[in-house]
Amino acid sequence: MSKVALECTQLTLGVIPLTDSAPLVVAEAAGFFAAEGLDVALSTVRSWAAMRDKLAAGRFEGATLLAPMPLAAALGLDPAATAILTVKGLSQGGSGFCVTPDLHARLITHGASPIATPLEWAAALRRLVEAERGSRPAPTLAHVYPYSTHHYELRYWLASVGLHPELDLNLVTVPPPLMVEQLERGRIDGAWVGSPWPALAAARGVAKVLFDKRQFWNGGPEKVFAVTQPWAEAHPATLAALLRALIAAGRWLDDPANHVQAAAWLQAALMPDVSAALLAEELKALRFHQGLAGFPWRSHSHWLLEQMRRWQHLPPAADLEHAAASCRPDLYRSVARALGEPLPLADEKLEGAHAAPYTVTGESGTLQLPADRIMDGISFDPKDPHFTATTPQREPV
Repeated sequence: MSKVALECTQLTLGVIPLTDSAPLVVAEAAGFFAAEGLDVALSTVRSWAAMRDKLAAGRFEGATLLAPMPLAAALGLDPAATAILTVKGLSQGGSGFCVTPDLHARLITHGASPIATPLEWAAALRRLVEAERGSRPAPTLAHVYPYSTHHYELRYWLASVGLHPELDLNLVTVPPPLMVEQLERGRIDGAWVGSPWPALAAARGVAKVLFDKRQFWNGGPEKVFAVTQPWAEAHPATLAALLRALIAAGRWLDDPANHVQAAAWLQAALMPDVSAALLAEELKALRFHQGLAGFPWRSHSHWLLEQMRRWQHLPPAADLEHAAASCRPDLYRSVARALGEPLPLADEKLEGAHAAPYTVTGESGTLQLPADRIMDGISFDPKDPHFTATTPQREPV
């Protein structure tokens, strides 16, 4: 079967210094892009706002993005010049929450154990806030971007024990590559940030990792590969070639035998100051293709939109269905199906309800997915959102 002619072959893709960028780095270094007839240059960006601007302005044909960013653009919350589409998940499991040694010690004093669960750490933080109120400033906790999974997961974690993000803590935004420095200088007390930065902070002794994304929500949304809608419509064959290359890179990355080589490429391309050994260790915590990790679940978009609604971040008369439509599993399906990849029958699923591996109905039979329990045991049905009742509505503790 002859290949469809590509509309363009020379592409620039945006990447950010995170382990989640590995599929793009590997696709370039291992020749998966070249095998599809693509001449790809990777351009490193250090902040999410700059990534959004360069993608929207056409300086990048595609980019690593945070999962909520296309949703925010569709809602007019993020000033993107054009519609942005999520066409593939890049990874699952690549974030962690770390705190300074001082805050860690204070949390232990207030009842946490060194091996506490995320919910137990949150309960200790509430006791700390209650005990220290009026005697010292509330802890300052950082996330990476206003419209990020990290931001909404941080809020979710705090609200799980009745802490209000605005009233009880100080929340600030810090780009991922600057988190370690900010922790070291004492400007923040904790950070929810992507790999490898929590591990690097711990290795340098400036933070301790409390838990990672797998403990908070194994299978939850992480980084995505995105393109603009006008570019996708004008370059369907090129987009399909990109997706084929990224699927191949994801499969390759899920083989532990390839982690040492992948880490060396990541270090050379994005993070020269991070040891390849640390990056290889961090790759163990991520899934790139197995368990449908690359599938762009529409139910992830609905969960994120519900968090935006929960915290009153939506504009008046927001069209949530229009925003959710920025997630395009149909584009991914058309490519993956031609490759013979297993695909779910539906674009949505019940999220966070499974403490053990579970099954969903696939296009060609039953598919097994990894456990995906959310830390507090509250599942999310995209057809029945319910978080308003658990959002703190009160004065500071």
